[in-house]
Amino acid sequence: MSKSQTSRYTLLIELLCLLVVLATVLVVRQTLYEPVMIPSGSMEPALEKGDRLVVYRRAYVDRVPDRGDIVLFQWPGDPGENMVKRVVGLPGEEVVLAAGHVFVNGRPLKEPYVKTRPIREHPYGAELGPGEVWVLGDNRNHSEDSRDHGPLPLKQITGRAGYIYWPPARRGPVK
Repeated sequence: MSKSQTSRYTLLIELLCLLVVLATVLVVRQTLYEPVMIPSGSMEPALEKGDRLVVYRRAYVDRVPDRGDIVLFQWPGDPGENMVKRVVGLPGEEVVLAAGHVFVNGRPLKEPYVKTRPIREHPYGAELGPGEVWVLGDNRNHSEDSRDHGPLPLKQITGRAGYIYWPPARRGPVK
């Protein structure tokens, strides 16, 4: 084999490897993980504006989110914008918001992650259907959530917040 044939062969192998890597990245991005940047302070202190995190896209393929999970979703009427909020109410439960607290099936929900209790809160209640959850931001005074949009259909959830990778000082699992 001549030197020019070897160079072409090497270039072909390198291009083929690059295509395999790109295809793998695209498949992983579309089916397993999605990078997301947090655009607002509605989830402080768990997630801060500008945090970048990895969302596990297949987390709820065969199960319902757990209470306390932070999920990525789109509101049914606004398909262009991803939202990130915490699940506080599960399918079939009654959720009541009163006096700055969340009650699930008549019992107060322990929420150590809440930044401040809501100022704008007025008594509100909802019976969740079998395919619905109730989501709220941790920073209740600066969050657009189920109080504004109602229950979230499970089919709108696209993943679970998993790991903060940027900024380096906040690197770690989402809590």
